[in-house]
This record gives sequence, C-alpha cells and structure tokens, in this order.
Amino acid sequence: MILLALDPGTRQTGFTFFNTETSAPQEHGDIGNEQILPLIPACDELVIEGMISWATRVGETTRQTLIWIGRFIQAAVFAGIPWHILARDKVKTTLGLKAKCRDAEIDHFIQELYVPNYNRYRNPGILKGFAEDSWAALALATAYCVRNNLLK
Repeated sequence: MILLALDPGTRQTGFTFFNTETSAPQEHGDIGNEQILPLIPACDELVIEGMISWATRVGETTRQTLIWIGRFIQAAVFAGIPWHILARDKVKTTLGLKAKCRDAEIDHFIQELYVPNYNRYRNPGILKGFAEDSWAALALATAYCVRNNLLK
C-alpha cells in the first residue's frame, strides 16, 4: 500500500509517499499546497497531521492551514481514498517520545530508525534529500504505520 503523509502549512506542505510493503519512504519534499492536490489520487491512503488548539485562540495562519487540511480531505473524498488525521502529540507518543519533545528530537529519532549512524552528507541512506517539513511527514507516516501494524 502507498501511504501519503502530509504535514500541512499555510503555503507549502511537507509530504512523504511511504510504501508499507517495504516500510520505506519513496518520493518526498516540501511543495506548494496547490501542488499537493494532484498527488492525492496517486496514493492508496492519506494521513494528515492534525492540529489541536486546547481551547486557545488561533490566528490567521492556523486558520489558513485548517482550510488546506479541508481541501486535502476533500480531494481524498473525491478520489475515493481513505483519509485519517493524526495529531502531532499522538505522533510523538506513538514513536515513544515525550509529547513535549522538539522537532529536532523527532527528526533524530526518525533518522536513527531508518539509517543507523545517519549523517546528512556521509551516510544519508534512504533519507537523502529529506528536509524541513518532509521530516515531519515521514514521522507521521511512521507513527500511522505503527498504530495500524503496517510496518514490516
């Protein structure tokens, strides 16, 4: 199964296509939100990183991101693709990390999980080219697979 994991933003989104048969990331990157929409029909399942406000006021950027989440869901529904939302704190705890850990800690965990002794320049392995929000998308894909027993 090909899973598409999205870490949405106001203007661009980190994405990772993840092959659950090989337990490996495939195509990935950080691209404009409009460019994500045509990618959605190419997957078997979609998982999007959700947001939690904890009853606090949200600003314009958060509202814009929520609109994009809705558009991504709409594209999945129109394509007949199952979609899921997984909040960032659930991603962290599913991976065995603390809910309050920083992005750098999540990135390091993912790097060591997929490429022991990971080094961006000398030993990137299958993680070559990952940057910015595509790291978060890979963490999301990994957590989703762990929660649903999809890793081989």
